[in-house]
Amino acid sequence: EDDPDIGTILLHEDLPPDEGQNDANRRRAERVITTMEALDCDFVAKGSKPIALISAQSYGLTEFSRAARARFPRIACLNEPDRAFRTLAQIKRYRDLMMREDEPDTGAALPEAKLAELAGVLRAAGAASDGAVALNEPQSKAVLRAYGMPIPDEMVVATADEAVAAARRIGYPVVLKAVASALTHKSDAGAVKTGLGDESSVRVAYQSIKENLAAYDGAVGLEGFLVAAHVGGGLELVLGVHRDPEMGPVVMFGAGGVLLELTRDVAFAPPGLTRADAGRLVDETKAGVLLGGYRGEGAYERDAVLDALVALGRLAADLGDDIESVDINPFIALPRGQGAFALDALVIARGTRLKG
Repeated sequence: EDDPDIGTILLHEDLPPDEGQNDANRRRAERVITTMEALDCDFVAKGSKPIALISAQSYGLTEFSRAARARFPRIACLNEPDRAFRTLAQIKRYRDLMMREDEPDTGAALPEAKLAELAGVLRAAGAASDGAVALNEPQSKAVLRAYGMPIPDEMVVATADEAVAAARRIGYPVVLKAVASALTHKSDAGAVKTGLGDESSVRVAYQSIKENLAAYDGAVGLEGFLVAAHVGGGLELVLGVHRDPEMGPVVMFGAGGVLLELTRDVAFAPPGLTRADAGRLVDETKAGVLLGGYRGEGAYERDAVLDALVALGRLAADLGDDIESVDINPFIALPRGQGAFALDALVIARGTRLKG
């Protein structure tokens, strides 16, 4: 237990051709287990070392391993070496997570009044439905903006003239999008126009979006239009919060845009993650490799991505009971020094039935 060169004790029960042939090995294993049990070893106790017994039978435990499991309930009895190694790796990761000494989180906690305001918006939306209900894009981004999520300059408008005025204020080029809570995939409906460089293109895009929506689904309730600064280039990522039926809210990071569905290159972390956690989350993905620069490509704005993940983790910890999911896709990381931005966002509030 005190040897610094030993981190894990893993006993492998030999599989004899018949009972009785391997008694010496089993007696040795039992002595080690008894000693470690006396030293109060535990998988997750601080300062302790994992100990496990592998029962070599792939279809079940042997009589010896079943007896060991009953006698020493804190000693793991596992099937097959490969499964045992994977299990031990996950347990070590969990123990390290539980025993870590967190560094201070980045950013201040949300004021109580603001937190109550956001929770009120989500609960009001959820109260209108038994199931999940989507906020529209400006509402979703308002939740994210409260946590410091970087979002391009944008304005909600109602008419083509207002869209042109907003574009002048923001500066060309701009993006024009339809705003509708029922429209969760705007691109599929032809409700997004990018790279609009002058007044004429804004007016044409405005009319085109209205026509596309009518053809796509006349029942979609159009709530306005969003004029936003156009952000070009960069690495498309996805950030999100998704609710696991057993674990609750988890934070997600990975490759965004069309690569999200094509590659499924994503990783997950618990809410309230620290900056170091965010770095490890990014490093679990191929998108994280691209973020650092790959095959001669320059590096992208990693620091801003980590800040956004920490902010999203705080959001999940604060509002997790009222949120079913958060999708930020794409989240654009620009070349290093130029920042990163949430270009689209969808917050799904939990309805009354889901909270029950």
